[in-house]
Amino acid sequence: MIDEPAYTTYILYLELMVEATQPTVTEIEVAGMCCQSEVDLIHRKLGVLSGVYDVKVNLVLRRVAITHDAEQ
Repeated sequence: MIDEPAYTTYILYLELMVEATQPTVTEIEVAGMCCQSEVDLIHRKLGVLSGVYDVKVNLVLRRVAITHDAEQ
């Protein structure tokens, strides 16, 4: 049999851990971006930063979406 208060505390702790580790997506407009070499540069510069999980660049819309840890 599971001790109810301890089990509930454990579940709440796990829920808090999941909420704390959810990545954030930040979208940025890059008005002057005009060619593939700039897309590559953005990937190289942002992709190596601590806490960055993914970088998506849309050259046509001139937008960058960065998936990252908001705590870092």
